[in-house]
Amino acid sequence: MSKLSQAIQAVQTKDRHYKMPLLIDVTDDTYTFYSEPASNNFVNEYRVEAKFGTRIMTDQSTSSTILDMKINDCRRNIIEAVFGEFRIEFVEVYHALAHRDIDGAMLALENFHHKMFKVEEK
Repeated sequence: MSKLSQAIQAVQTKDRHYKMPLLIDVTDDTYTFYSEPASNNFVNEYRVEAKFGTRIMTDQSTSSTILDMKINDCRRNIIEAVFGEFRIEFVEVYHALAHRDIDGAMLALENFHHKMFKVEEK
């Protein structure tokens, strides 16, 4: 399972939303109207997210150029954290294609795909 897949978490927000009842019952020709919400007509909201981050500490004398360089370094670090774990699989596909080994490339791509998109139940 990839680091990105592991970082995806479901977090219940404290928000609750009113679930609109079905006003028309399609199975027969009667109409049902609700005047007040029942307690079971509320649903909980979940936010599914992945967080990757880092902190930059600067003092007031730091120039904007230095700050931009630090931010770009942090961006590279986050990209490396997400995609760097697939470097070996990418190189295996590249080498197989460079040697015109189509079967090897297909196998390497299958392994690459499996590693990248495998999701384990928590």
